[in-house]
Formats: sequence, C-alpha cells, structure tokens
Amino acid sequence: MIEFRCCSDQDNAISDLNIKLLSIPVIDQYQQQCNATALAQLGIKVLKDLNEETKQDFYEWVAAPKIPVEMKANDIKQTFTLPVGNG
Repeated sequence: MIEFRCCSDQDNAISDLNIKLLSIPVIDQYQQQCNATALAQLGIKVLKDLNEETKQDFYEWVAAPKIPVEMKANDIKQTFTLPVGNG
C-alpha cells in the first residue's frame, strides 16, 4: 500500500491519504503512459491490464505493505515564473 503525504512548504501541513494505488493506464494514450511511468518511479504498482495473466501481480499488490511516499505541494507562484517555450 502506498502512503501519500502532501506537504506544503508554506505551512508544513501534512495530509495522509492512506490509500492503496494501482495504475492501469489506458492503452495507446501517451499521457496515461507518462503518468504510469511517473507513478512507477514512486513505487506504485503499474499493470498493463487486469486479467488472468496479471491476477497474481494484483494479489501481491493487495497483500503488500504500505510504501510511504512524500510529495511536496507545488508552489503555484513559482510555477508561473518558469520560462515557457514559444514553439
């Protein structure tokens, strides 16, 4: 199980969602694949499909312990100051 903690630099507030996440990205959708790759890098289980072939992977995910993941909240003001290409 993944344990997400969202931390705000401004007030150090911590929100613990305490949920399990499993990603099954939509086939042939580039953004879905990118999101799944990012989630996998955080340690979140990603499956290509949910079927007989992936059943064991799913059961292992259900039985797995929580994995703590700490994420800092975006600073929106800072984000808006980033350079954007005029492509």
